[in-house]
Formats: sequence, structure tokens, C-alpha cells
Amino acid sequence: MLAMIKQKGFTLLETLIVLGLISLTFSFGTLQLRQIRDASNERHFWQALQQEWQVSQTRAQGDNNGTDIVYLAGPQIIRFKWRAADYTTHYNDVAIPVTIKVVSFAPLKMLANGYVKAQTQKFRSMLTNQTYDMKVQLAWGGYYVAVEK
Repeated sequence: MLAMIKQKGFTLLETLIVLGLISLTFSFGTLQLRQIRDASNERHFWQALQQEWQVSQTRAQGDNNGTDIVYLAGPQIIRFKWRAADYTTHYNDVAIPVTIKVVSFAPLKMLANGYVKAQTQKFRSMLTNQTYDMKVQLAWGGYYVAVEK
């Protein structure tokens, strides 16, 4: 009768093997999810930066006021700061994800007509291990992002 009870249950070794396999499965899943989340955060950053840039251009042309665009290293943000018609200062921040490091970012001034002095800002992605150049165009006040070669 004792032999039948032993055959029905798992041994300690079998239990440890099953728990180890389950732990391994969850570990690999967690690593993959982290990479997906980090890639999504980087995409969101570039989209938020583009959206805020376009909003600033529209506001500059409509309100006839410029916008200062600066990088703040402490909180890791790019700040868009402008003065409203009633002379109150407003700002919108775009958070930089932890996987992106700012290599160089000179302060930008978007004029009242939406134009910005041509220059290049540099970002480095720890996720893709590539450097991205944000090239500001003088002619139309926009920018584009290119992978540095």
C-alpha cells in the first residue's frame, strides 16, 4: 500500500525540475517584454517630440510668439517654453526614455513665423546602439531624424 502512494505523487526532484522550467519560461518572457516596452517607449518619444514641435510651430504662427526648446539634463526632458499673449510663461515637456542618451542638444529658438536656425541635435539609443541625428531645417522650420553612419 505504501508503494501505491509513492507512485501517485511527485518526488521532490520532479517538483524542483517542474518549478525550474516554469521559472525559466517566465524569465525569458519578462526579458522579451522589457525589450518590447523599451522599443515602444523610444517610438513614443519620437512621436511626442514631433507632435510638440508641430504644435509649437502652429502656436508660433497663430499667436505671433516664439518658442524656446531646451534640453534639461536633470529630469531628462526636452522643454518647449513660450509666453502667451497675457505674458504668462507656459511649457510642455517631452520625457526622454532611459534607453536614449542625449549626446548634444543646443538650445533652439523657434521664431514667431515658425522658423528655427539650422542645426543638428544628437541622441544615442542604448537599445539599438545607434546614434540619431535630429537635423533642423532652416527653410521650412521642420526637422528630420537620420541614423548616423
